[in-house]
Amino acid sequence: MQWILSLILGMIAMFGLLEKAGMFYGWQQLILPFIGAWDLHTAVFGEGKGWYCLLPFLITILSIFYPLIALLLLLWHIIFSFALAKAFGETKVFALILIFLPLIGMIILGWNKSEYYGPVEGLFEIFR
Repeated sequence: MQWILSLILGMIAMFGLLEKAGMFYGWQQLILPFIGAWDLHTAVFGEGKGWYCLLPFLITILSIFYPLIALLLLLWHIIFSFALAKAFGETKVFALILIFLPLIGMIILGWNKSEYYGPVEGLFEIFR
């Protein structure tokens, strides 16, 4: 039962984020997770960089053979949370909310009054 609630809340959060970024074009983004993730990564990192959403999947596959590589998932989650907060004009404190409470943070980010400022310039510029 909780997974249904998480799924619905995730769809609400994704709709709010993609709508605010001007990239929402249909229900497919909400139902098919890969399409929504690709578009969200494109909104955060820029055109042509939607493939960044493949990194967590590749890291997961590699971590089957090398368990310490799973720490890269944590690193990627932190980088993506800071980039998402910066793309929508939020502070580094809000990025911490996205790190520790991602679903709640994404709902707040998608439905609060913040604006979408565009993709972040460099992958590691997000920490400035």
